[in-house]
Amino acid sequence: MIVENWDKLKEVFQVIFNDVESDENAVCSSNGFLNEMDKFEFTFLAIVFNEIFGLTAVLFDILQKKSLDVGYCVTKIKSTGDILKSTRDDRYFVTLFENAIKLTNATAGKRQKMMFS
Repeated sequence: MIVENWDKLKEVFQVIFNDVESDENAVCSSNGFLNEMDKFEFTFLAIVFNEIFGLTAVLFDILQKKSLDVGYCVTKIKSTGDILKSTRDDRYFVTLFENAIKLTNATAGKRQKMMFS
C-alpha cells in the first residue's frame, strides 16, 4: 500500500504537518515520515519489500487455504522461491533502482553517486 500510494501518503503527512490543529506528536511524526520518504535508501527498501511481499502474500493465502494439501503447498513454496531467485539479477535491480529514483526525485548527479557508492 505504501509504494502504490506514495504521493498520496506524502500529501497526508504534509497536511498533518501544516495543520495548526495537529498536536506536537502528530507534527513530529509526520515530519519524520516525510524526511524518511525523501531518502533514497528508505524508498529503495520500500520498493524491494513491496515486490517481495507481493509474492509472499499470495503464498501465505495459498498456505492458509490449502494447508491440508501438503504436496501443493510444497510446490507453491518452491515456485515462489524460484521466482524470488530469478529477480536477483542486475536488470531487475536497475528497474527497482530506477523506480526508487523516480519516487525520490533524485537528480542525475545523485543517481550517479548512489549507483557507485
